[in-house]
Formats: sequence, C-alpha cells, structure tokens
Amino acid sequence: MFLLFLVIHFLNLFNSHLFDNRNYSLAIVFTALDPVYKCEPCKYFDKQMRSVAKSVMFEESNPLYFASLNFEEGKESFKKMGLNTAPVLFLYSIGQSEPIKYDLTEGVEAQNIIDFLNREGKYNLSYRPPINYGKIFAIMGSLLVSLVGFIIVMCSGYMWNQIRHAPYMARVGDRFSLIAPGFQNQCVMESQVITVALIGIVIVLLTSVVPKINAGTQNFVTSLLLGIWFLSYGYLTSLFAEKSGGYPYTIL
Repeated sequence: MFLLFLVIHFLNLFNSHLFDNRNYSLAIVFTALDPVYKCEPCKYFDKQMRSVAKSVMFEESNPLYFASLNFEEGKESFKKMGLNTAPVLFLYSIGQSEPIKYDLTEGVEAQNIIDFLNREGKYNLSYRPPINYGKIFAIMGSLLVSLVGFIIVMCSGYMWNQIRHAPYMARVGDRFSLIAPGFQNQCVMESQVITVALIGIVIVLLTSVVPKINAGTQNFVTSLLLGIWFLSYGYLTSLFAEKSGGYPYTIL
C-alpha cells in the first residue's frame, strides 16, 4: 500500500486531528503554492514530496503519512510555528511532541528527503523514481520513425538501384542522359535528384520559414509553399513525360 499525501485545507484539522494522540508519524510541508507568491522552490519541493509519497511503501508497525499545508489556508499555523519562509518540512515522529525540521541545505531532491526520514524517523524507506513515460514515448517514437524510414528506403528507388545494379547515367545514342527512357529502366541519378531536391526544400523550410512564422506572414508562407508544390509537381510531370514519350500532360 502506498503512503498517503494529504493536502490540509482546514486549520482545525491541522491543529487538532493531526496532532492529538497520534499513533503515526507525519511529515508535513509548510508551503506557498498559490501563484501570487511565485514560489518556484515550493512547487519543485512539492513535486519531490509527492514523488516520495507515491514511491515508498506503508509500514503497519510505524505508519508514516505525508501532508502539505498551504500558506493561504494556514496563516495562523505559519505564525504559530514562527515561519516566514517556505517551503519548510517538519517530521512529527510517534511519541515526540516537538517536530524535527529538515535542513534544506541537505538537498531538495526526493532521495535527500528519504535519507532524512530514515535517519530521524528510524525508517528503512527506499526511493523508486516514477517511470518517465515521456522518455519511453520519445524512444518508441524514434524507433517508429526509424522503422518507417527503413521501410521507405527498402521500397524506394534506392533499393531498386541496389538490386538491379542500375547505371549512374544512361547512354542514349551519342549522348549521356540522367533519365533512362521507359518504365523498366532507371538511372541512379534519377533517385538522387529527387532526394536532393526534397532535402533542399526541407532545409529551406526549417531554417528560413518555420522559426519566423507568425500570424502576419501566413499568407506569404502559404504562397511560398504553394509555389514549391507547383514547381515540384511540374518537375515530376516533366520527368514522367520523359520516361513515357507519349505522355501529353506537362506543366513545365
């Protein structure tokens, strides 16, 4: 069973139920999470505490609970404890009326908090970091993109060139041509020309358009992309016409 992380919303709950006749230990964070205070350390420490509470296991013989008291909902408690900064972590151990204050200079990471609890509360807790699903999805996405790229290469003109040992250029009569006539033949240069053209277009878009795009340039970017599409499609129709001499429809 995982430990409980309790967010205290009522002052009387803090003053009475949590500290009268306790048969458990309590690690409580005095914090200021409201956006008005802009306390970035509070947000980070709260994240680490929640990670600790979710990772360690409950002990029946010496139960430990985690709690958080926000400044907006416990100003009197902050005043009673003499606190004028946040975050502050206290450990209320079983059988002890006075809390043990955590020294933030020891570190604000989850493992630092675990070490403090084990040392002061006589626990034997171990920290298991949460699964980083973002990293897993990133790796899976990279593998998927690589797999799709591999499939495209295997189905592309490059693979045809490797299997058929296509010549780099074709000899047509007394001259050399980059494009072999007919659909049963192909030159290595044909696939390379298309590849280089596509790479060039992608580089131009990534370096010149994407970083600068905003609402005021949408029309320009749209026109540019349409122009690139028109030229690319025109080149493909011209290439098709050269491959098939009877094809009448070309743009360029």
